[in-house]
Amino acid sequence: MIQLLNCSSILLLCLMQSLCAYGMPDPIIKVFKKGFRVSIPHAWNIQRFTFNAKINSQFEQLENGTFSGDIYGPDGNNQWTYENPNAELQLGDILYYWFTVRESNKDSVKRNLFYSITTYEYKIPTPTITIYSKGFEVSIPHEEGIE
Repeated sequence: MIQLLNCSSILLLCLMQSLCAYGMPDPIIKVFKKGFRVSIPHAWNIQRFTFNAKINSQFEQLENGTFSGDIYGPDGNNQWTYENPNAELQLGDILYYWFTVRESNKDSVKRNLFYSITTYEYKIPTPTITIYSKGFEVSIPHEEGIE
């Protein structure tokens, strides 16, 4: 009877670990005319998201890239997001990258990844709404690419 309980306990522990284990997601990458953003969805046990990338140059090992950063919490959209608003990536460039997710004090790494830049995303600027007694006015700040 005791051996049966021990086997049941081990099976239950294995089941709990597999249900709670974090599966490394594919990141969502958005490239803008100026800048780019990489994000992964939030999970309760993530402690850190580390991102490293190079343009048109592969990594030889797990080294810092031209673009790198450690993210210690999810953003307002419940995503762990690395963003570089100043990078100037061109159509046809290849972004080589690797990232690490620390969850429950264990690091998981996805390496040898790349993203081909074939199109740009457009950021929609936040409008300003002014209300008058006989109407309203909506305006957006000038952004490159909006005509």
